[in-house]
Amino acid sequence: MAAVLCTAVGSVLLAGCTPPQKQLVAVWLDGTGQPVARVRPCGDDRASGALLRSWVTDAVGSADYPGDGWQSQIPEGFADTTFPLFAPPRSWHVRRTGIQRIVRGRSYNLSFTVHDDDSMKYSSELMFSGADLTALEPGQVWAGDQPMSRDDWDDLVDDQC
Repeated sequence: MAAVLCTAVGSVLLAGCTPPQKQLVAVWLDGTGQPVARVRPCGDDRASGALLRSWVTDAVGSADYPGDGWQSQIPEGFADTTFPLFAPPRSWHVRRTGIQRIVRGRSYNLSFTVHDDDSMKYSSELMFSGADLTALEPGQVWAGDQPMSRDDWDDLVDDQC
């Protein structure tokens, strides 16, 4: 009985240490076919970093992480921001690596984190492919691992925050 109780208490404590994952990122193609991203930290929160990475997955599911994409450290933080996917704001102090465009056969992950004092408050990430973006209808974004209208995504963000 004591072992079961200790296991249950330990599970609750560990679960409490995991910051929430929120759906606060959307991507789409603009009128010229270029990928655009929007990141929306909740309320007055300021995100301290953002990361775009990509990889190729083979038929058996193993992944090759070549480091394509970019990474940023934003000392002053950022709030709700819309930007070309491969051209984030200069103030983000971006370090680019590898290919800086959507490549067929690659998957992408765009993420950001929000910290509170010395710990992570929450994070947000979105996985997508070029095929996901080209399949979008006018007025849709890719968010929450599916296509949706911009209004539906705004509602999702409001619910998450």
